[in-house]
Amino acid sequence: MQICYMRPHTRIVLDTRRKLKSGKYPVKLRLTFRRKQRYYSTDVELSPAQFEEVMGKSPKKEKKDIRLSLDSLDQKANEIISRMGVFDFVRFEGLLYADDLVYGDVYSFYTRHIEDLKKSDQIGTASNYLSSMNSLKAFRPVLTFAEVSVDFLKDYERWMIKKGKSQTTVGIYLRPLRAIINLAISEGVVGPDFLNPFSSKGKKKYKIPEGRNIKKALDSDSIKKILEYIPLSGSWEEKAHDYWVFIYLANGMNMKDLAYLTVENIDGEFIRFRREKTKKTSTSTLPITIYIQDRMRQIIKRQSNIDFESGGYIFPIINVSDTPERKRAKIQQMTKVVNKHMRLISQILGIDNPCTTYTARHTFSTVLKRSGVGIQSISEALGHSSTSTTKAYLDSFDDDSKREMAKLLLPK
Repeated sequence: MQICYMRPHTRIVLDTRRKLKSGKYPVKLRLTFRRKQRYYSTDVELSPAQFEEVMGKSPKKEKKDIRLSLDSLDQKANEIISRMGVFDFVRFEGLLYADDLVYGDVYSFYTRHIEDLKKSDQIGTASNYLSSMNSLKAFRPVLTFAEVSVDFLKDYERWMIKKGKSQTTVGIYLRPLRAIINLAISEGVVGPDFLNPFSSKGKKKYKIPEGRNIKKALDSDSIKKILEYIPLSGSWEEKAHDYWVFIYLANGMNMKDLAYLTVENIDGEFIRFRREKTKKTSTSTLPITIYIQDRMRQIIKRQSNIDFESGGYIFPIINVSDTPERKRAKIQQMTKVVNKHMRLISQILGIDNPCTTYTARHTFSTVLKRSGVGIQSISEALGHSSTSTTKAYLDSFDDDSKREMAKLLLPK
């Protein structure tokens, strides 16, 4: 049995249902689908006689220009319909009324997505996409989806390297572009005839370069020195030292997750939380669970907010009333403060490696690896790759295992 799919039909019409104050009528795009009709406005107003001239066989002068603009709108509507696959009015209207450049221009699509991310309070991700777009704009001021090919991407990579940028930076800027293209394809902006350079096979596929940064973890002796170091009580040095130690003992969580910890995240002997990085991008994320060691309890007691018992964030890094942009700025500033003081502490202790918050995270995973904990389990504990790794982490570590794993972090 052959199934026949109905296709929407479009037509440029003069909407004579309501006369305008000018005495003319609005020209509209009429779309008919399954006996339903929708009218989409244009900027054109004409009398019936003028409309007949514009839509006739050989319109002259300014009427010819009007005809070309109307034909262009009709063509755009039909191209959108062809690329949509399954048609629905809401999606069609979103594409038709979007910025004129969005349909084929990569940067307009970037801009719209960045605004969507900001509305979702994903300020850090929005910043990453903006940096990616600005870098691509510096290389190619105007860019359409059709121009994004393997050759284009290789030329961009060579241009970046020539400017002294690393392979890591190239990868950081091209991953958002890959996501933008996939989003454009899913929304029907880019049709099935588009050859996606990131997913094609063989020589027609472009592979995003991976960074080769050497991540040096602290050795056991250095960890012991840091944990035994006694900073000046009540100083910024003490706060920075406490935050670094807490991050290290708490699965190497990043500063943002530390800042967003609330009283509700404490469940008896454990901290259970969802990573800020992934919890807004998936509905299936499960909490990461960390056993609270005595050292961590001491830090919470010493550095927590005065109103800790009444709720809110545990550490005084951000406020509930802060805007997303303000929260991000405060977290970045606190990261700089911690890294600055830990660099000074490492110099005092004679430690050559940089003791940054990221070093704490990498050291956490390396210590467990050296102690025989499986690499997959460590990756899951860090919340790497996707929310599915977090789920696998919870499946593979029960609460008793978390207690034993936490003990490995303290040198004997």
